[in-house]
Amino acid sequence: MLSMIGLIGGLLLLIALTMKGMNLLIAAPFSAFIVAIFSGLPIFPQMAGKGEANFLTNYMDGFAGFVASWYLMFLLGAIFGKLMEDSGAADSVSKWIIDKIGVKQAALAIVAACAVLTYGGVSLFVVAFSVYPMALSLFKEADLPRRFIPAALAFGSTTFTMTSAGSPEIQNWIPIEFLGTSPYAAWEVSLVVAVFMIIIGYWWLTRMIKKAVNKGETFDVRADDPELG
Repeated sequence: MLSMIGLIGGLLLLIALTMKGMNLLIAAPFSAFIVAIFSGLPIFPQMAGKGEANFLTNYMDGFAGFVASWYLMFLLGAIFGKLMEDSGAADSVSKWIIDKIGVKQAALAIVAACAVLTYGGVSLFVVAFSVYPMALSLFKEADLPRRFIPAALAFGSTTFTMTSAGSPEIQNWIPIEFLGTSPYAAWEVSLVVAVFMIIIGYWWLTRMIKKAVNKGETFDVRADDPELG
């Protein structure tokens, strides 16, 4: 019971700290420490028995392994996103979308762009970096609160396209090895769930944006924002 309380508490703490702007490299270890305390996991190797897990060694090994595995992906994604921004490609795509669906549909455009890229096989890490400059331009042109950009990016890349049947993302392929299923397993159920996530998720996103706009929130312009040419 204590372990479950620690797990839920650590997760809620992580969400709260990141939403308040704390660096994830600080918030994540602190939240994991809370989980370890409630789970009775020894903090230092000296406190653990021979061959037993401990917080310091096991957490750092896992963290270092994650960084080593995904470093190049993060790096290439960041470079690609910066290239789109500096070359003007993001602004060009933004203008095309504005001409086609209207400037007020900025959130829909970002969600759709992320969805197409993610379901098309582009890693969601790369999608986040590459679509962000375009999202910035669109939200700036539409004068929508920039704090909803991460929500639009996450909704389009980490929900219905990441886990739906047939998705090439790793989250959909991991069970294949262990459960002996195919990427299209239970596609009927997956389709229903995906449609549900699209409708409810987009309704909630637009509702929150509209609520913020009605309160007077606008786009927070920063000195290093790319300009629409």
